[in-house]
Amino acid sequence: MRIGEGYLIQLEETRRRISSLSPEDTARRTGGREIEEGIELNFLSQEIKITFNPYRFMTSLPYSEKLELFILHYLLFARLVEPRGEWISFREVPSGTFYYPSFRKRCEEVLERIIPGKEGRWKNLMEEWHAREEDNSYHLQVLPRIPVRISYFPPEEELPSRVTILFDSTISLHLPTEDIAIMGELITGFVEERLHHE
Repeated sequence: MRIGEGYLIQLEETRRRISSLSPEDTARRTGGREIEEGIELNFLSQEIKITFNPYRFMTSLPYSEKLELFILHYLLFARLVEPRGEWISFREVPSGTFYYPSFRKRCEEVLERIIPGKEGRWKNLMEEWHAREEDNSYHLQVLPRIPVRISYFPPEEELPSRVTILFDSTISLHLPTEDIAIMGELITGFVEERLHHE
């Protein structure tokens, strides 16, 4: 997928900001692990390494500029705040009510379409991502300080399938609303890719 020139400019500017970070301080704030010249952390149980100077972004996940910029924003904005275990919807983050229709269309509605009939693959993927199962929900540790809860209710009689995505109430301390939406799109994209190609 092609991205706009403005997005690429933003990515380049963010890379330059990353080069001035302290690996020790960044690891402490984000819950990552300090490595020589940088930091490593897990995104959906997959390791990502970033060296600050010289800058390098390394991941075994399918690469995209969107993924890279999202991870870099987490490195810049995350605070030394642990999850509270209180779940909120996207509507409850700053400006979330305004942006929720887009978030629902790009994330929850997509999962509602692709999971039915592939529940076994969905369960296997959640296990691969070390998600904790509870009733109809999976608790994902997306990033060290960012848990996400995805609930899936299969179609029943006249009712269609239903998916809800919830966030810990501290989410906006770590990421701006735009990045929360991008995180939902990234998760949805990885799920869609796996369920369609297994």
